[in-house]
Amino acid sequence: MIATVEVIGATLMLFASHFALATDPAERNARLVKDAKQVITDIDKGRFEKVEARFDKNMADALPLDKLTATSKSILQQTGALKSIGETTTSEKEGFFVILMQCEFANAPFDAQVVYDGDDKIAGLLYKPHAVATVYVAPDYVNRSAFAERDMTIGSGPLSVPGTLTLPRDKSGIPAVVLVQGSGPQDRDETIGPNRVFRDIAWGLGSQGIAALRFEKRTHAHPDAFKGSYTVDDEMTNDAIAAVHALRGIKEIDSSRIYIVGHSQGAMMAPRIAQRDPALHGLVLLAAPARPLEDIIVDQQTYLLADASGKLDRSGEMMLDTVKAKRDEVKHLDAANTPKDSLLMDVPASYWLDLRSYDPVAVASTLKMPILVLQGLRDFQVTAPDFTRWKDLCAKHPNVQCESYPTLNHLFIAGSGRSLPAEYQKPGHVDAHVVADIAAWINHGKIAG
Repeated sequence: MIATVEVIGATLMLFASHFALATDPAERNARLVKDAKQVITDIDKGRFEKVEARFDKNMADALPLDKLTATSKSILQQTGALKSIGETTTSEKEGFFVILMQCEFANAPFDAQVVYDGDDKIAGLLYKPHAVATVYVAPDYVNRSAFAERDMTIGSGPLSVPGTLTLPRDKSGIPAVVLVQGSGPQDRDETIGPNRVFRDIAWGLGSQGIAALRFEKRTHAHPDAFKGSYTVDDEMTNDAIAAVHALRGIKEIDSSRIYIVGHSQGAMMAPRIAQRDPALHGLVLLAAPARPLEDIIVDQQTYLLADASGKLDRSGEMMLDTVKAKRDEVKHLDAANTPKDSLLMDVPASYWLDLRSYDPVAVASTLKMPILVLQGLRDFQVTAPDFTRWKDLCAKHPNVQCESYPTLNHLFIAGSGRSLPAEYQKPGHVDAHVVADIAAWINHGKIAG
């Protein structure tokens, strides 16, 4: 999925300069815990001036009242109203006092963190989805006895990545897919909250006689390798091609029937992967962006900053202006040495320059292989303008087929009402119709319908 919402909720985290801690730890602990709970309550009630008054200088400079207001409102739209503050833990780190609170909100549980400096001023704020250890329960469409799994290594050398092959039992001449994740440091299951999008798809396809190879994204397996300049190819495209090559070496697999199944940015890059490996048999594009990524990010932020009626208040407009300014910086890049922290998604200029001339729909139009484009109509990350471009391609090219699902969100999980990132924290599964359509298209050349 698109990176701006890979992590649910805006992150407000800054640290001030180092201060010595107070000399009465027990008294200070109790006092600051009480204060931190009041901070979260004040944010929930819209008392942003009271929160800003607690900021240290760094926080005050980075989050003036208008920006604090807009960001907080965006978070509250995702979390819903605060219901209760539960377990609270405290810790000290490098001279800062950190308070972590498990909060129950109307839409989903989130952890709220407040960081204090040595003068008891707020030096950091952070909202993040509450991490709950969950045991994966397979969806009803999975027949676990129909397939086995084996470990694989994708690529070679120090930047190789681990993967998992789902292989139907006692079969030969098996069609296979390589699963390519959305943006951000994704694991092989494309785990988002309690949901494991790619495991659902891999196991669902394995139950219907189709092999699936999923692998750790390189930014997840080797994050330290991505501190300088890099491109989208370094991040995902090269490993996807290596995964295809690895599948061709599996004796049970029909090497002439290998497909790419890409989700979000993985779907966006699938035509490039096919362009570089034309022996691929076909592409399945799930929630595929069709416009420049920087424009999609602006649309996402417009949606998240607006209220349910689509209106932005003044603070939201000012925050959106900041995002648009960063979008404009991306569009006017002319050198690969632009500071990374001035660009969207916290990726280097080389990444954006790699994408500048890439149009996934234009590249797809040159491909002769079958292409299946699937879109959830409750998706707020990849939306109607993107799907419209793909439908236009479908109308002109008989090798391209499009299908949409009215109740599905960006993860292809069913829901109702206005979709927000907090929805991703609710456990669910990739819809059975999506898995059935992919399997039917691969096995029979047309979707289940």
